[in-house]
Amino acid sequence: AAYNGDPAAHSFGEVISCYPAIRAISNYRIAHELLKLGVPLIPRIITEMAHSETGIDIHPGAAIGSHFTIDHGTGVVIGETCVIGNNVKLYQGVTLGAKSFPLDADGKPAAWARAPRSRKSCDPRRKRGESLSFSCHTKFPRHLVILTVL
Repeated sequence: AAYNGDPAAHSFGEVISCYPAIRAISNYRIAHELLKLGVPLIPRIITEMAHSETGIDIHPGAAIGSHFTIDHGTGVVIGETCVIGNNVKLYQGVTLGAKSFPLDADGKPAAWARAPRSRKSCDPRRKRGESLSFSCHTKFPRHLVILTVL
């Protein structure tokens, strides 16, 4: 997914050797399987080692589909509650899966913490190569997240 989705990639060897996302995602995949087997602590150690080397923090409990890649991954955080489907490309500086946010009187997330809903951005029939984008409204400056259907 990293090679096919990056026009700057010149070879598989370059992608495998030089792209930090390959190390982070590979470590995540191993850690995730160990976590599913009930192995304590080691999955977190594996992903934290990748985090310190790459700047990409992926919790081993996150659910990530196939053909997933991260382009320019510095600052990416994928939390334990995150679910990412197949054929997703993620860009730098994105946090997904955060659980700690204020709740309203009914125990639901406060309105400011929700991303706007858009049928167009959630349409599974989108064409290959089309980008899905949405912005997150938080107390922090706005961040634009772009997911590309590979």
